[in-house]
Parts: sequence; C-alpha cells; structure tokens
Amino acid sequence: MNYRKFFAFILVSFFFSLTALAFSTPGKQDDYSTAIRDGNVALRAGKVDDAIKCFKRANKLHNNRSSEAFERLAVAYSKQGNVNAALDNARKSVKFATTSQEQVMGHDATGAVLVEEFNANKTDKHSVKYAVAAESEFRMALQVDPNDAFASEGLGKALLKQSKDADGIAVLKQYLQNHPGAVDAAYVQRLIANPLRARQTFVPDFSAATLRNGMLSTENLRGKVLVLDFWATWCKGCVESIPDIRSLSKKFTSQPVVVISISVDKNKDTWQKYVESHDMPWTQINDGAGKIAHAYGIRVLPTYVVVDTEGVLATALVGEGPERLNQMEDAVKKSLKSAAKESAAVNAAAGS
Repeated sequence: MNYRKFFAFILVSFFFSLTALAFSTPGKQDDYSTAIRDGNVALRAGKVDDAIKCFKRANKLHNNRSSEAFERLAVAYSKQGNVNAALDNARKSVKFATTSQEQVMGHDATGAVLVEEFNANKTDKHSVKYAVAAESEFRMALQVDPNDAFASEGLGKALLKQSKDADGIAVLKQYLQNHPGAVDAAYVQRLIANPLRARQTFVPDFSAATLRNGMLSTENLRGKVLVLDFWATWCKGCVESIPDIRSLSKKFTSQPVVVISISVDKNKDTWQKYVESHDMPWTQINDGAGKIAHAYGIRVLPTYVVVDTEGVLATALVGEGPERLNQMEDAVKKSLKSAAKESAAVNAAAGS
C-alpha cells in the first residue's frame, strides 16, 4: 500500500472537513445571511454599488462558490447596465447550484440577461442568437420546475422575440391560465394581442425632480403617452420651438398625454428664470448633469421623443422645423389609437 498517498488523502479530507465546518458554524452562516439581506435591501433602494459589495462579501464567506450570491450579483450588475458581468455571474450561479431551487434561479437569471442582450442589440441581424439562448435557459428552468412562473413568461417572450408568434402566444396563454393573479397579466395580454411589442424598443425609465410638482417617475406614468422635449435656453432652435410645445400641451390636456421638457442647462437659476418668464406650465425638469440625455443618446438639440403607453419608443425627431409639430401630433394620436385598439382586443379576449 502507498502510505504517502494514503496520508496525503487523509490530510486533504481533513482540510475540507474543517472548511465545511467553518462555514457551517452559526456565526459564519449568520454573517452570510446578513450580507445577502443587506444586499437585497440596498438593491431595492437603488444602491446598486452597495448591493454588489454585500453580495461579493457573502460569496467570499461561501468560498466564492455561492449560487445564491452569484444570482444576486447577476441581478445587480443587470440593473447597473453591465450585461457582460451580469451574464458571467448568472452562469456561475448555474455552475455552483447544489439544489433544484438554485438551478431554477440560475437559469432564470441567465435567461433574463440574455433577453437584455437581445434588446440591446436588436438592430444587429445576429441578435436573435440571444433570444434563442434565452429560450434554452428558460426551458431548462422549466424542466427542473414546470411551475416556474418567471421561466414560463420568459419563454413566451423569448419565442416572440424570435418571431415565433404562434408558439409564444400559446406559452403566454398557458402562463396566464396557470398564474391568473400575475402582477403583469395586463401587459402579457397586450403581448398576446400584439406580439410585435416583444420586438420593439423600450425607452429607459428615469426619476427626477420637477420644477413645480415634486418627483416624477416615468414608471408611474404607464398608461399615458409621453412627449419628451430635450432642450436648453441657449439653443436657438429650442427656444423658437417653445410655442409648438405649448400648443401640443394644450391640445392634449384632456387626454392621457404628458409633455415633459428636459433642459440640459447647467445653470439651474438661468433655466428656472427662463421657464417662469415664458409661460411654460407643463412639466419641467433640469438635467444639467446630462444623465437623462445620456441615457436617451441625445446628441442634438432640440430632440423630441414620443413614448407610447407601455414605455415603447414611438418616434424620435431631431432638430427644429415647421413640420415637427405635425409629426409629434401624429405620433401621439397614433399611440393613443394603438393603445385603445389593444385595450379593446384585451377586453374582447377576456370576455370570450
């Protein structure tokens, strides 16, 4: 018998036993749970960087092999906009899964990030590969847990993104049947009524302080058409277009339309004095730091963005001109008409 190998085996086994024992001690487990909890709290509060630090700390306490921590990191990096890091952590979540629940969470997270990849690259003719990969992840999650609501909905959407509308609709109908109380049931019904929505471009949501009405969040404005006017007091074309924005605002006062002027003026006092002295009663936001403008890719002023009732980009118009008012009105009317048509289709489906 090779005693040297035998004793080496005993030493290695003893080392791993100590490692497992160290992690299983109540103190270390409590520290791990606290780190995960603190990370979730930070994530809900929008403090993504703090959340990432907490989840990394938790993972370190688990010898960098925690499926749960990797899944949480994937979600955090996704919120940060770091898709590559999100995908890497989501795949590690699957790799280190030790329970069926962790497997499901890992596949769900990976599928969700791949959908984001599709949305970010949809103008690329090869982007469909991300939707195909997402479909695979959601199917694997459902193999482990056929009742996984997240994977069911994700699979339906992934199929729609590949233009497999009949299959996607069938999956989403089954999803609604199995989960009738789903929070996003109304949105899923709209996807079924108009599968094209799954392949459309959603604009970034933002929250900001307004000049007169406190905080505004575009997430809370779903169901309304938004007209975003990116401008500045020093922009001649922007200033000349103010009467058009005023006219647009008045025309749709009684309808679910919100006009928001977003100024990139760095001098907040100059901006506020200008607005208050030029009869601009609609919603006004100062974006002197350029965060909102950057998120929307604004490079030219003025730029007008019309967003439909579901947060989908309806149109983006760059530069001033006599035709701009008519173009904005047409986009708003089209969005309102489309929303009414989809609502009627959803109600008809519900009544059948």
